[in-house]
Amino acid sequence: MLAVCISVLTLFCKCYEIFQALTAFHFTR
Repeated sequence: MLAVCISVLTLFCKCYEIFQALTAFHFTR
C-alpha cells in the first residue's frame, strides 16, 4: 500500500513538473 502511495506521488510530481515547464514555456514565448 505504501509503495502504491509513493509511486502515485512520484507520478503526480512528474506530471506537475511537466505542467509547470509547459506553462513556463507558454508564457515566455
